[in-house]
Amino acid sequence: MSAPAVTRRTPAGRKPTRRNRGTQWLLFTALLVAVVAPVSGLWGVIDGRLWFDQATVTVAGTLAAGTLVRIRGLSAGLSFTASVAGLIVMLTLQFFPSTAVLGVIPTAESVRRALDFYPQARDAVLVQAQPVLSEDPLIFFICLAAGLTALMVYLLVVGLRVPALSALPLSVFLVISSLVKTDGAGLLHVGLTAIGYLVVLAGARLERRATSPGAALRTGVLRQGVLIAAAALTLMLVVPLALPGFSQGLMPQGQRLYLFGKPSGVNPVLNLGVNLRDRLGVTTLTYYTDSSEPLYLRTAVISDLGAKRWEPSDLEVGRDHSAENLAPSPDGFPAQSVPRTRTVHTRVVTGNYQSPWLPMPREAASVTGLAQEWGYNGGTDTMFSQAEASSRKLDYTVTSQVPVIDAAALEASSARLARDPGSATDRLPKTSTDLPRNLPKIIPDTARQITRKAHATTAYEEAVALQEELRSVDYTYSEQTPLEQGYDGNGVGVVAAFLKQKSGYCTHYSAAMALMARTLGVPSRIVVGYAPGRSNGAQALGSDGKQWSGYDLSPSSAHAWPELFFPDLGWVPFEPTPGRGTTPSYASDSPDGGPAPSQAPDTDPTRARTIPDANPSAEPSIPPAAGAQSSGNDDGISAVMPALLALVVLLGLFGPLGIRRWQRSRRIRSIHRATDWRDAVASAWEELLALGRDYGLAQDPQETDAAYASRLQDHLPDAAPEVQRLREAFERASFSLDAQPRRQLVPRGPASGIHRPRASRELALDEALDAALTDIEQGFSDAASPGRQFLARAWPASLLRR
Repeated sequence: MSAPAVTRRTPAGRKPTRRNRGTQWLLFTALLVAVVAPVSGLWGVIDGRLWFDQATVTVAGTLAAGTLVRIRGLSAGLSFTASVAGLIVMLTLQFFPSTAVLGVIPTAESVRRALDFYPQARDAVLVQAQPVLSEDPLIFFICLAAGLTALMVYLLVVGLRVPALSALPLSVFLVISSLVKTDGAGLLHVGLTAIGYLVVLAGARLERRATSPGAALRTGVLRQGVLIAAAALTLMLVVPLALPGFSQGLMPQGQRLYLFGKPSGVNPVLNLGVNLRDRLGVTTLTYYTDSSEPLYLRTAVISDLGAKRWEPSDLEVGRDHSAENLAPSPDGFPAQSVPRTRTVHTRVVTGNYQSPWLPMPREAASVTGLAQEWGYNGGTDTMFSQAEASSRKLDYTVTSQVPVIDAAALEASSARLARDPGSATDRLPKTSTDLPRNLPKIIPDTARQITRKAHATTAYEEAVALQEELRSVDYTYSEQTPLEQGYDGNGVGVVAAFLKQKSGYCTHYSAAMALMARTLGVPSRIVVGYAPGRSNGAQALGSDGKQWSGYDLSPSSAHAWPELFFPDLGWVPFEPTPGRGTTPSYASDSPDGGPAPSQAPDTDPTRARTIPDANPSAEPSIPPAAGAQSSGNDDGISAVMPALLALVVLLGLFGPLGIRRWQRSRRIRSIHRATDWRDAVASAWEELLALGRDYGLAQDPQETDAAYASRLQDHLPDAAPEVQRLREAFERASFSLDAQPRRQLVPRGPASGIHRPRASRELALDEALDAALTDIEQGFSDAASPGRQFLARAWPASLLRR
């Protein structure tokens, strides 16, 4: 007894045709549009458009590599491998050409630089406000994410032939946008993604027809395809209107998503609203000081208020000295005429503090306990990481020198500034004096009104008048009003809105005073850092025998304040924000509206500076601050949790699909490799039973094979002939005693047994069984609802039963 001969068309993709090539490029275009559409949802999150152009080029190169292989008639597996290679080449060409062979083949140095990009991209996301600067490290990861999305979509559409599931990876960028943008992903981007998804579904169907010549599109299939497309379009356009995030932002109002872990440091680009609205009160660092008053700690300085984007000044100036060799900058610190008072020591224990900027008390003369990876900028009196050093669990001591500043000294400095403003400020950078272009009229007008009202005639009197007006009852401290009224950020437009609404928080108060002072001819800048914090009640004995008082700082301690420049005194801080920090003694308004009289030396270290020699002997002999401690295990867990969560989600979404595809591939390989034709038929029947379970048409335990096949024929009219012939082949194999090798049981005669009416040549038994299963699977899919199709492919029931 011999197995029947069968006929079928030539296998798909063996010989490229013009139609096939055109269809492959059409599918390439569809995939490109579908992947790039959700990536565009990051507009407004990243500054400029360079990142989008590079991401588009990366996706195009990735998909083009697979398409070029596919149109040569090679397998989907090889085309996917080519796409992976295409992604690697595109990333190397754009970001690491100098380290690559021929500019496109990555080397170990290329990989090292790619790894070095991670902490830089992380810091950009952690410390920058939106839009984040478009720089290579961040662009690299956007391109990598876009390329991986393209690979996943290509695998689902071309490799696994389940294009409906491509909606899952396509939605990733939309979800990210809905989380990080206060106004959500935007219906425009959701709509573009929906259109791209529909184009992919259409392109995948055309590609399937092109690689299966003679395959007619059934009327039922066409009708069902239209219904699926309509349902998908409705879901992607209508559902976002009812869900938070896609139109209004998913995070709680005023909060944001941190993809690289939540920072515990201060945002140095003046988007402190996020920090201030953190009500958890978790201590991120603790400091001890021998000062009689709590201290302001600074992290960064913003000088260029005329820039479109406000950012720390030392990003441009650079770090002049290592942490062990502090020296003053020549810019604006001729403080020799200011008598020195006493030395102040401050010990900072960072605990879980995470930021590239370290908190520093002003007037730093020396720092002990920091490695060379930290660099000091004398122009801003700030400390910044030079070599991606970790800011966690640091314990360092800063020695500061506190000069006397009083009203008399400020009045004398103001007189010099009035006599010769050019020479008094000639050593300052222009960014400290320049006004923004198109400065809103309300800013200089408000400054003139305030000073006229106070009868201020000198720079000092004008500064005090501005401070006291902003602290008056006419202005209200609020962290929510700017958020609700749309000026929760920084820039001259935000300041103008604040002066109109007269409600905001420290960012608005400090920026308003700094800009108004500049309109009056007084150089200014903004300092970002921490207000004095709250006492933790701890007392520690330093090596000098004095009691050092402890203070805790949390994200809500974040603060910003202005510094104004006075000749011979340097940069002098003021406090215009009501209810925050302390008003400097030299800036307190006297009852008659004039300056306050001279006072005793102020011990607040946020004062103008001179830097004497370091005093390394004054080291504290106190234990680390308990409130700032955290375990290393906690840090490790928090660092890997996002990756673990992403892995679990991916396994949940694509794990069952991958296992089921592997299971089917194993059975198909068994069909082709079986030496006994009965084993080949048994494997085909096993796959038929699995398909039935996946689509909710499982064989009942009491049901015979014949009865089950008959029931399937009723449910699958388009695939009924293949089911019938596979049943006949299975029954013959079950009762046949002929065990001759399969290759001897494939006579070439008239078509009989398993066959397809549209066939163009005879097929061996293994090819016939493979083709029958393909037709039967298509029949199951055509007869199923969209929901059943999704479940059958994403979470196949056959995996739960063997």
